[in-house]
Amino acid sequence: MPADSLPLLKLFQPNRYVQIVLEHGGILPIDDNPKVNETLRQSSFSGISIRYGWELKPSSVYHSVYRRPLLGVGLMTTTFNNPVIGSPISLFGFVEIPFSKRSSRWNFSYGLALGISFHFNPYDTAKNPNNLMISSTYNAYLHTSIMAKYIVSKNWQLGVGVGYKHFSNGATKKPNAGINLVPVQFTAQYKIDNNQASSLYQLPKFRPFTSFSIYTSSGMKQNNPGEELIYKNLTGVFLGYQFSYKYKIGLGFDLTYSSGGTHRVNNATAFSSNFSYGLYAGWEWYITDRLYLPINIGAYLHHNPENSESTLMYERIGVRYLFFNHHFSVGPSLKAHAGTADFIELNLGWVFHHNKNIFIEK
Repeated sequence: MPADSLPLLKLFQPNRYVQIVLEHGGILPIDDNPKVNETLRQSSFSGISIRYGWELKPSSVYHSVYRRPLLGVGLMTTTFNNPVIGSPISLFGFVEIPFSKRSSRWNFSYGLALGISFHFNPYDTAKNPNNLMISSTYNAYLHTSIMAKYIVSKNWQLGVGVGYKHFSNGATKKPNAGINLVPVQFTAQYKIDNNQASSLYQLPKFRPFTSFSIYTSSGMKQNNPGEELIYKNLTGVFLGYQFSYKYKIGLGFDLTYSSGGTHRVNNATAFSSNFSYGLYAGWEWYITDRLYLPINIGAYLHHNPENSESTLMYERIGVRYLFFNHHFSVGPSLKAHAGTADFIELNLGWVFHHNKNIFIEK
């Protein structure tokens, strides 16, 4: 469909869905941590969630970019069948993206869910010393999955999938070994509406553009159990080049402040003991024109192992939402070293750009 016909798609309305998801699966061991693994061997995971999802409006180009993706929110209750861990509840947002255009009753997709979990039985030196995995009341929740669904009727679909699930507080409080799972999930999906589905239209040609971002983010962490919390602040810049509706690449610079560094780092100036800095390569994955996931791989030019900057390389992954004509970005991120969490940050940024692409209606 030509771009000048896109307003006609406003005649079509997106459908809404309710999902019930049952999950059961194995708990992955933690390397070189026999005390944690003993607790995990005595546990088993089961969960049930209810999700409310909606399609993007057909007049959004991302409705066609991702072949009618599904976005939504959900509530999950779980049990590890072990009072040491507890029975957490999770609130999350999710996205499901089909691998290809639907051509039969079967459809295959991949998904991502991010949120917050609570109602664990956290670590306590006196009351619960065996929970070395989780020591916070509130924790981050991550789930990735691959799913296959079969259309049973006009309104019902049944599905099965497999995924990876993670609970952690991002080193906000120690101990924090985290919990990693590989569950199998069974889904029943009901379509609330029966709106006519629009055809996927031919996308307007994307016009690449450059952008320049400045940002600052803050968080707290604990180096060792019982120690005081350390305030972390990360400030930086990012020069990006968006070459498609989905992806942006670029280079950036980070400056990280760790409070109390002068008490932990010997034989260094106040600046060197409190600050680290480095360069990174960045990749941004756009789910819509406003919602995206930044992923960074960086290398320190200067760092302090005493501030839990244990490796020369570091990683950051997060989620962002753009406000004010796609300029003001807000969202959380996790900074890590070789997969070990450094801290969870809340990021605020401003993106300078001149984007000539038209997204019609979101």
